[in-house]
Amino acid sequence: MNDPTPPAPGTPAPQDPDAGAGGRAPRRLPPLFQRVVRLLAAAMGAFYIYSAVFGVATPEWHRGLYLGLTFAMAFLLYLFRRGSPAERPSAWDVAFAALSLGAVGYWIWEYGGLAYRAGAYTDLDYYVSVVGVLLSLEACRRVTGAAMSLVAVGALIFAYFGPYFPEVLAHRGVPVRRLAEYLFLTDDGVFGVMTNVMATYVLIFMYLGSFMSRSGAGKFFIDFPLSLIGRTVGGPAKVAVVSSAIFGTISGASVANIVATGTFTIPLMKRSGFRPHVAAAVENTASTGGQLLPPVMGVGAFIMAELTGISYGHIALVAAIPAILYYL
Repeated sequence: MNDPTPPAPGTPAPQDPDAGAGGRAPRRLPPLFQRVVRLLAAAMGAFYIYSAVFGVATPEWHRGLYLGLTFAMAFLLYLFRRGSPAERPSAWDVAFAALSLGAVGYWIWEYGGLAYRAGAYTDLDYYVSVVGVLLSLEACRRVTGAAMSLVAVGALIFAYFGPYFPEVLAHRGVPVRRLAEYLFLTDDGVFGVMTNVMATYVLIFMYLGSFMSRSGAGKFFIDFPLSLIGRTVGGPAKVAVVSSAIFGTISGASVANIVATGTFTIPLMKRSGFRPHVAAAVENTASTGGQLLPPVMGVGAFIMAELTGISYGHIALVAAIPAILYYL
């Protein structure tokens, strides 16, 4: 029987389960860099679990530490391009990671001063903001692929070249300096709502899901539906649906769901006579539905609560109905 437990963080499986949306997987780091990344991840985990319990982090540390450490780990773990050395980070990767920590560290250190001189930023503020925006685009490109970065670049082009667009889309345009400063030096850009949601809610549920998977709860999500419906007609496919739904309540991510449950359910379906592409389709569809199930809901519930002011509990309660209908 295959082990449904997902691979350790930072150690991708052969089938590339940790790849981002752009299909890129983390590189296999040498021991020294493995220790660095694990230390950064452990520091992040300890800080945000402590903050979730005691709530003592100030806004600049709460958002800045998340973004700085995330960027640094992204540059160390993900390749610059497909032909880049996969066995170790290059000097450029290390430099980008250091620049990320430096730029975000500057934002944290100068947080009060930046608020005081808003609208009259110094040249140093401007240079740091340009570096920060470029690093944000590059980190996004490495992890998710070019598509999302191109969307962001398109938005920047639209903001700058506003006067040159057709009348229905035209606007005054935003100077490069003002655009960079707004995006990186204020609480409305890269340090805005999305960063706050990730640092406040999503990380905690990710830690919960990881803990449950490593503690053996993930295996229970396979064994329990198998014991109930494994021997019924179409049982293996039903097991895939039920186990993916249960695991989705703690992961909220389709890729993690497939890694945790698909390593068992797909071979089980194939041994029962399902054609390979059908087995893969069943598992993929069932795991995708995990993003609809409360409480995690693929981050969507937290963003809705943050933007609308509606309580998270109410959103999760209402979302339970369409989520259940999806699986039925």
